[in-house]
Amino acid sequence: MIKTTREGRVLRLTLNRPEKRNALNIEMCRDLVTELRRAEADESLGVILLDAAGPSFCSGMDLSEILDPEMARKADIHEELFTLGRNYSKPIVAAVQGAIFGGAVALVASAHITVAAEDVRFCCTEIHIGMWPYVAFRSIAEAIGERHAAELALTGRVVSAAEALDLGLAHRIVSVDQVSETATRLAVQMAAFDADALLQGLLFIQQTRGMDWEQAGLVARQFRDRAFKSSAFRKAVQEFLARQSRG
Repeated sequence: MIKTTREGRVLRLTLNRPEKRNALNIEMCRDLVTELRRAEADESLGVILLDAAGPSFCSGMDLSEILDPEMARKADIHEELFTLGRNYSKPIVAAVQGAIFGGAVALVASAHITVAAEDVRFCCTEIHIGMWPYVAFRSIAEAIGERHAAELALTGRVVSAAEALDLGLAHRIVSVDQVSETATRLAVQMAAFDADALLQGLLFIQQTRGMDWEQAGLVARQFRDRAFKSSAFRKAVQEFLARQSRG
């Protein structure tokens, strides 16, 4: 259900249940978490590109499983999946189109960068079936703010591409036929950067999250001082200065 494709230092993970609008059944959730864990541990990978087959990125939780008496236990995997991006050490780029409903909103909100098609529609659908997006809510609120997230969860209304851009659910809006190319190009460009610089940047975000201004400043200087000593940084500066001196 998850198709993997390696392109240099970019790993593409594709939700591959187009006949079900990529609904998140438990098997798909487990497969996706497994692939993300594996990619996290692979030092040869630089960036994760998350996309989906078919006209819709993901229609949310697979409701055909919801009445299973064991569902509450099985659904524990949602906690890791919908919050994994918060502590992930590699950049995640999401390329999305069509419907992004229910828990899929949190999945996209967990990505570091989202490229969306102009036909994209976000909707926290849980309230329509007598639920609140309990597990998904934190990632959505972190991405767009608690007040905006609460309004979307309370109303269950559909958010257009333009509004998604304004809210911060998407970073770039492109035509449907340009989503994959744009996201791939972005992922490849990022993967060409120094891997340790990307890693340290995300670790800095994670470690300073919730800190006051002064504490975050102390941590920032520690990270900066470490970067000053790195061979990649020093080599890049030397090459820049050499080019500058040549005019």
